[in-house]
Amino acid sequence: MTLSTFAINILVATCLAIIIGLERELSGHKGSIKISVLITLGACIFVSYEKLTGIFDDDRIAANVVTGVGFLCSGFIFKNGLSVTGLGTASTLWCSSAIGVLCAGGHRIEALIVTGCLFLSNILLSLVQPKIKPLSIFDDNKKDTEYLFTIVCLKSIVDEIKLQIIEQIQDDEDITINTIKENDLTEDKVKLIIKVVQNEEDIKKLENIVNNISDYNGIFSKGWQKEE
Repeated sequence: MTLSTFAINILVATCLAIIIGLERELSGHKGSIKISVLITLGACIFVSYEKLTGIFDDDRIAANVVTGVGFLCSGFIFKNGLSVTGLGTASTLWCSSAIGVLCAGGHRIEALIVTGCLFLSNILLSLVQPKIKPLSIFDDNKKDTEYLFTIVCLKSIVDEIKLQIIEQIQDDEDITINTIKENDLTEDKVKLIIKVVQNEEDIKKLENIVNNISDYNGIFSKGWQKEE
């Protein structure tokens, strides 16, 4: 594999990954472009390394690197409530390990090309990505509506009530949690306010969420209302 062939392969892989990530981004899946580029770029590098060296029995070394780095990268991925963070960092580290493999094989210029692609992808796409908005055709002409779940209860059970509501909502594609607030009413009593966004008005779903909250002795009132 010549240097020009390698550069073309990397650039084509990057462009195709951007197209795939852009499609996901326009469909409303945030953060897809950079992750798509990093994963595609890394896979192309790992496969190209074997062809660059011409030593086909060394591929098991690169395979072990992929496995090992994949295990390490999992430590950078965290689930915080309903959101997941660290995917960009994990993908970047995965690509960085591929650059290390190229350098170990003496392919310094190729590693420089990959470094440039990786650096520019992270910098430029971080600037462009926030400006991309989902296409209206994917919204099905639905208008997001905000609602408030309000529960007055004892402080001792507020965490369990929050968990019950979150578990009901997290698997529903039409409802997402916006904010969760707790207002102290007395020393033992608290008012839990959970703001949600529903992209398709469905009153029955909202009623079911409230009705499915267990009737603890410490619940004084529970209900929902449309945010004005």
